[in-house]
Amino acid sequence: MRDAEHREETRDARGINLIETLAQDGWNGLLRFYEGEVWRLRNRHGDDVRAGQSYAAAVAYPDAPAEAWRWHGITLMKAGRAGEAKSAFARYLTMKPDAADAAWVRQTIG
Repeated sequence: MRDAEHREETRDARGINLIETLAQDGWNGLLRFYEGEVWRLRNRHGDDVRAGQSYAAAVAYPDAPAEAWRWHGITLMKAGRAGEAKSAFARYLTMKPDAADAAWVRQTIG
C-alpha cells in the first residue's frame, strides 16, 4: 500500500473509531449523522450504502441535525424512493428554511 493510501485508510479508521468511542455511552442522531459523513466522504465501494444506513439511523433520533435529513433525502432519491425522499427533504426545510440549498431542495420536491 502506498503511503498516501495508508494515511487515508488510517484517517478513515480513526474517524469511525472516534465515533464508536463516543457512542459507548449511547448513540444519538448527531453521532449517526457523522458516522454517515465518514462513509460518504470516504467514497469507496459500498460506502454509499453504509452512509445511507447511517443517515436513516440518524433521523430516527429526535436530535438528528437538519443535514441528516438532507442526506437521508438524497440517499432515498438515489435509491428511487422519491416519496420518502420528498418527506425527508420537507423535514430538512422545516428545520433549516434558509439553507443555502433550499431553492434546489424546493425544486427537487416540486
